Amino acid sequence: MSKKLCLIIVMLLVLSISVAFCADDEEGYSSYVDAYADGYEAGFSDGKNRSEERFPDIVFILSDELQEVDPGDTLEMKIEFKNKSRFTAKDLKITPQLEDHKVLIYERPLSYTNLTFKENQKASYTFRIKVSDDAKIGTYPLKFKIEYKNSYSQAFSREESVYFKVVSEKTKPILNISNIRYSKNKLKAGDIFTAYFDINNIGGSEAYETEVKIDGFDDSKIMPIDSRDYVYVGTIERKTREDKSQVTSSFDLLISDSIETPNNTLTVTVTYKDYDGNDHTATKKLYITNIEIPEKDSGDKKEEEKKDEKPIYAKPKVIVSSYNYSKNTIVAGDTFAFNFTFRNTSKDTNIRNIKITINSSEGAFIITNGSNTFYVESMGKSSSVSKSLCLKAKQDLLSNSYPVNVDFDYEDYEGVEYTSRETLNIPVTEFSKLVINSAYVSEGYVDTPTSLSFEYVNMGKATVSNLIATVTGDLVPVQETTYIGNLQAGSSDYYDIEVKPTKEGKNIGTLILSFEDSSGRTIDVKRDIEATAIAEEVYNEDPLEGLDIDTPAQKDEVQFETWQIILAGLGALLVTFILVRTITKKVFLKKFEDEI
Repeated sequence: MSKKLCLIIVMLLVLSISVAFCADDEEGYSSYVDAYADGYEAGFSDGKNRSEERFPDIVFILSDELQEVDPGDTLEMKIEFKNKSRFTAKDLKITPQLEDHKVLIYERPLSYTNLTFKENQKASYTFRIKVSDDAKIGTYPLKFKIEYKNSYSQAFSREESVYFKVVSEKTKPILNISNIRYSKNKLKAGDIFTAYFDINNIGGSEAYETEVKIDGFDDSKIMPIDSRDYVYVGTIERKTREDKSQVTSSFDLLISDSIETPNNTLTVTVTYKDYDGNDHTATKKLYITNIEIPEKDSGDKKEEEKKDEKPIYAKPKVIVSSYNYSKNTIVAGDTFAFNFTFRNTSKDTNIRNIKITINSSEGAFIITNGSNTFYVESMGKSSSVSKSLCLKAKQDLLSNSYPVNVDFDYEDYEGVEYTSRETLNIPVTEFSKLVINSAYVSEGYVDTPTSLSFEYVNMGKATVSNLIATVTGDLVPVQETTYIGNLQAGSSDYYDIEVKPTKEGKNIGTLILSFEDSSGRTIDVKRDIEATAIAEEVYNEDPLEGLDIDTPAQKDEVQFETWQIILAGLGALLVTFILVRTITKKVFLKKFEDEI
């Protein structure tokens, strides 16, 4: 065998070993990449890839019981969910899909968010969603979109459906006027009295923009006090399954001194709207009967009496000429100064020993200090006196005008005694109190929207209207102001808005809820909030780096680094070179010996 042939054989042997070694490694790496790519592209949705188990998997834990709800109510759907994988999910977001839903109403941004949802972690969240007023009986699906990322910012998305049941159908509101009553059992000419009646909602939905008007007045028969023949009631709640809903309305009326008919009729008209904005009307007759009419003297008798009577001055009369309050708006529970001025209208007669008594006929107002009685020694003709006292409106008063009676007892200088009464109406606005029970901001990233969830309660006696939410401070709302709507007295609700932390670490802000009370005043309620934000994480762009993924090669086989392969090749080459040289040298020596 020649020297060149031996050398070629050895080099081919070394080359084949190196190629086989490298080919083995290349094949293992290729299988590793193929397995990863195969699992990533298919995601977790097909459930067939061997790489599926290496990604987070968020699933709902569904109950066999259907949530039952009535039209117009709030569906409180509690969702339980779990990360059933061994890998952490980041930026988890669960959102109900309401855009095209025929039964549920999209009222506000509504979603659950969690920055880090660890392996095998469980959680629950209650979504509160308004059911439309015209929902029909039946079972309906609510689809949720689940979105999250893995540790390398790869996004995943899936949908789950949860079912609920509408168990009734909402009917139109029906208002009925009933239980008509008067403040006096016996009425006579010149009397002031109050007519009361109840307005019942016997329908299946709320009556909106309810207005009450009374008409049929005549100056010679019955007239309204201070021309007040109209009352705005607002919303009358729908009846519950157990009972109907009702409010009470009233009007102060005056019977003319010159009335001639004992039986009279007025008409009460109630107008309102249903949930579709359609107008409805209810009417009722008020029969005011058995009014005592003064007897009229014949003309001849009057003439005879005039001949015998002595000329006397006109009867002195005391009236309240003006009154005011220390507050522009009196809210139920407020204490205020009531100032009034009374006047002797007589141009001929002085009066003395004047006693003034203040009484609230319905107990609507309480005197906080002092007495409800004043004494004035004397008043000249056409003179006036002013007085003041401190009153407090009862806490549970509804929005309405409440009468205050001012009684005068006095005499002239001939000892003739007189009495008179003035009735004044003081408007009161229902007590409004909105409380923010809790507020929680999810942990977020700087300049990235996160969820602010809060619970609020109407602890007042009136409906909170046109409720608006905003946030100030380090937390900037994604939407500058958020309109929430109305909240009935005694009710509570939850709401979610999106805010952006503006700095890393602690962010401090203020949640502000603004609303209008029944008088139209705007009231602000504030609560301090804080949240922790972290800087946006920068993930390694190489999706393979750091993954704990097994290669298709057997786990028992020894794996070599590239530098180890190269070093082994160089070593093999060196050994081969030494062997070839030794063999060649022996061949030459043997040939040399043979020739000798």
